[in-house]
Amino acid sequence: MRMRVTRPGRGAVPAPPVAAPASRMAAVPAPRGPVRGGHSFGAVRVFPSFPHRGTIERLTGRPVPGRAVHDPGLRGRLGVEALTAGETTVFGSEAPHPRVAAHEATHQLQHAGATRDQSLGAEGHAQAVAGRVAAGRPARHLVGGEGSPVAAGVRPYTELSAADQTARGEWLAGNDARIADDGRTVTTTQRRDCWADPALITASEATLRARGSGISIKAGSGTINGKAPDGSGTKTLNEVQVKISVSDPATTNFYADCGRSSREVMGPTGTDTTPKGVYKDDLGAEKETVAAKNPAKYRDEIFAKTGRPYTVKSGDTLSKIAGHFLGSTSRYLEIYNYGNNKKLIGPDPGKIKVGQSLLIPPGTTAEGHSHYLSLTAGEKEAFDQSHGINEYAAPEVGEAFTARRDDSLTLAGFNFHWAGVIMVAGHDRVTFENFAKPGTTYATKDEKWYFETYGPASKAGQTFHEQQQSSVGAPGKNTMTFRARTH
Repeated sequence: MRMRVTRPGRGAVPAPPVAAPASRMAAVPAPRGPVRGGHSFGAVRVFPSFPHRGTIERLTGRPVPGRAVHDPGLRGRLGVEALTAGETTVFGSEAPHPRVAAHEATHQLQHAGATRDQSLGAEGHAQAVAGRVAAGRPARHLVGGEGSPVAAGVRPYTELSAADQTARGEWLAGNDARIADDGRTVTTTQRRDCWADPALITASEATLRARGSGISIKAGSGTINGKAPDGSGTKTLNEVQVKISVSDPATTNFYADCGRSSREVMGPTGTDTTPKGVYKDDLGAEKETVAAKNPAKYRDEIFAKTGRPYTVKSGDTLSKIAGHFLGSTSRYLEIYNYGNNKKLIGPDPGKIKVGQSLLIPPGTTAEGHSHYLSLTAGEKEAFDQSHGINEYAAPEVGEAFTARRDDSLTLAGFNFHWAGVIMVAGHDRVTFENFAKPGTTYATKDEKWYFETYGPASKAGQTFHEQQQSSVGAPGKNTMTFRARTH
């Protein structure tokens, strides 16, 4: 059920086609050999123990049930790192990342009835537990009896090819489609197609109108229907009709410049208002950056105003850590009293423990930038999740995504891309975007705007952040993504 879609370029030329992977944690029936006999079946082999079991059990306080197998062909066939079906977890790697293992272990606990979803939903719950485990942080408070039970079962994909639509007799969009998990929005690779629940269209339009957006949406007469991927029943959606305030007479043209078009979505229309970045500080409070049309300003402010993660190592003391990061061993109390460090360490600052994840008080922008680049993949992800950036950037209706290249590491690709959000269906977001083409200027308008659907961090390859990696900057060169707003 993989499909190939052509994504727009960011300023000059269209990007090459890229594969749109299926859900990272989508569940399908596990390989029959290990499930039936607990032994090797072809290339599929049983793990002697669930990967990272000791760490997961220590941080969650619960034994991991079920079994785990390794299927080296999993990613090639389904485009996923892992999946859990009932009591069996299948990993595509012999050495899965702790975050992936913890995510699937949470599904095991859910299916076994050892935990409810803590009112986060099955995927949101697994994502929350995995984020803390990957960062070495206790997750016991996320495992318990609050929220709803999660039944074991097969979770459908949220992407359907045109052939699959015909075979199923539902979601007959005619082009490869992305369906929100709750079944309330659909967009396609045709890119001018969008359908949505009429109540969602009405609610989203009310928000856009309140923001003074230059985009107005309403329900048209055309409909499609199908079963929602999350199992919430059959949904009937209406086509989404768009009115663009700045369009020239007898056209539906829109600003080609991605930044200008996104600011029209955010509003107020016709003002080209400079947006601010939105992030969470070290205590989880929402903050805004300075107003800037260059999202590098958002990145710099976040680095300068948030703590630098540090994992305690053998032989460390707060004085030693203070000497390294703050230039003086006598400044150890600044670390002890910063953020949640005191709560984590306890009443005695002399008793830190190996593996504890501390926050060093903010330094300069350059120091924050350098420190971020030095983090492990797991530490970076924990930082991103904590501050709501990169894969965890989640703008609301009338706000925007923006991705920014790290010019200190590469000048490849485009320097940034923006996308205004017009609907939010569960964890999925529908944008209304455009992009600059050869020969266009800041004032150019054309009719090549499009709708797109982006998923949450729990779905590999479907976040806005991941989908910009091949065109904004270069893969592995610290392109960063933020939430932005003008209101």
